[in-house]
Amino acid sequence: MRVLHLLHGLRGNPKRIHYDRIEKLMDLCPVYIYGPNEKELNGESISPIEFKSDLQINDIIKELDIDILLLPEIFFCNKYFPVSGIEKVKKIPKVILENDIYMLKDLDCFKKAGIELIINLHPYDPETLPINSVWLPPAVSDEFLVDSIENRIDRVVYIGGGRFSQNKYYETRQNAIRILENKLILDFHGEVGYSRYPEILKRYEIALSCSWPPLYFPPIKTFEIMASGSILLTTKFVFSDLLFGTDKLYYEYKDDCSDLYEIVEYLLHNKEEAREVANRAMKIIKESHLHIHRVKELFDILYAVVDGSIKVPKKWGI
Repeated sequence: MRVLHLLHGLRGNPKRIHYDRIEKLMDLCPVYIYGPNEKELNGESISPIEFKSDLQINDIIKELDIDILLLPEIFFCNKYFPVSGIEKVKKIPKVILENDIYMLKDLDCFKKAGIELIINLHPYDPETLPINSVWLPPAVSDEFLVDSIENRIDRVVYIGGGRFSQNKYYETRQNAIRILENKLILDFHGEVGYSRYPEILKRYEIALSCSWPPLYFPPIKTFEIMASGSILLTTKFVFSDLLFGTDKLYYEYKDDCSDLYEIVEYLLHNKEEAREVANRAMKIIKESHLHIHRVKELFDILYAVVDGSIKVPKKWGI
């Protein structure tokens, strides 16, 4: 199976979410990258054809003998490949990696582009989507893993952007940040870059996340915090039992944040219990939620689409 993956030269969050996974996929099958500013990944050439905005995808598929076209989010397809003829690709299947479908107003765009399958980062109800879909949850790279959770800073950390965003799904997170800052117990680091993020995260006893109420999706921070040995502090999220089992692996605060500071105080005064929870969380991440696990699931999905006679596997239920 030979894969052509359209990408757009961006790093940061896309690297955490997609690039690391694609790098692992290259160990399982030939993957060719095409897009603006795409030349190398970790010092190795990954893009055999130089990007030209008017170069047709069908011509690239023919030259490289491609079996399946893997697309980035529809937003990036429209922005970086508007005249590349994605919709004209008919002879091989097209699959798209989508993050934030909830932001899209026109869901028929997938059908119009002739896309066969949506691979969702978040657990969307397949009944609300115009074409077939499968949920492939976030995973983390080995950089987040630790051997020890001792000697940590006795504070809460938040790392990431969106502090002043008008996105309504960020409201709970923004409120949580304000409350803990007012209590002088939170260190807000903002966006610190790909390499520094795990380094900073692993210094702290507790890390703040949020599931974007009322969406209640488990974001990639859920997995990264659990992998790092920090104690995950989050609002409730769907499919928790399916992802992580029934053991306690994190601490949950209310959507209105009314119990948030009380939970933080409890954790800082009950470290033995909190660290047991953090250790259990690290164990299950190592067992099931690294990129090495998720890329095998991605390979099986793509292989089923190419084969055509195999039902697309849905390990995570939807």
